[in-house]
Amino acid sequence: MAIFRGVPRLSNLGKVSQYVERVADLGKKNLLFRVDIKHLYSIWQLCKSHEEYQLGLIAVNHFYNFGRQLSPEGSNKLFALSMRCGELEESIKAATEAVDAVNTGCLIQWDQGSDCEVTLLEGASDWLRKPPDMDLIYVLISAFISRRDYTSVKRVFKAVRSHWQLKLTSTIYRLCIESMLCLEERPIEEALLVYCDSAIMGTILPAEVHHLMLDAIRSAMKKEQGKDELYASASSTVYWRLMHECRHPASYGRAYVHSTDI
Repeated sequence: MAIFRGVPRLSNLGKVSQYVERVADLGKKNLLFRVDIKHLYSIWQLCKSHEEYQLGLIAVNHFYNFGRQLSPEGSNKLFALSMRCGELEESIKAATEAVDAVNTGCLIQWDQGSDCEVTLLEGASDWLRKPPDMDLIYVLISAFISRRDYTSVKRVFKAVRSHWQLKLTSTIYRLCIESMLCLEERPIEEALLVYCDSAIMGTILPAEVHHLMLDAIRSAMKKEQGKDELYASASSTVYWRLMHECRHPASYGRAYVHSTDI
């Protein structure tokens, strides 16, 4: 054991780097067709920082370059990896770059100032076979809410709204409406847009969401002048919808409420 005392221990970053290099060498020998995808998951398990996360993406690139795509389980694991490494600030922008890189066989380039989890959402239809599960998306939204980053919450909602594989739920509408009401500019208007969209999509909201909207509208009526007509119309629409959903919850999807009605 004495001969090993002078050998410094590898840092976690060094371990990840060596593991990625080993997978790359295996790929060069057999085009990764015989390299178990579990090696990629093992690399991700070691990643805990921004630098290690970048190495994890390089490992993904090696598999993609040799025609190995991520399974639905892999999509969830990659999404969880980005959150564990604290890459909330790197998840919104780089979707198009990731798609171009995969299509051309080039190394995936991720900007320092982009946002990675939302990238996985916005780019899921292009370079992932399946988007992350909704439970993971709720965790991401909660992380943005805890940081009071309500604009990012809206971007996550838009990504989910535009993806055919993701189902719109009352939970994501509730989280987005609550976030919009916390905005400094036009909170009622922004919340109403999301609220009316849930009606257009036929999604029934919990009673507490309707009450939250009513309370916010009434509070705004007392503080702001010149919008009495807008707020009165909005309050009436929310109250009507609340009564209708309570009485006919199964058939509410047929009674659409458009933003132009308010």
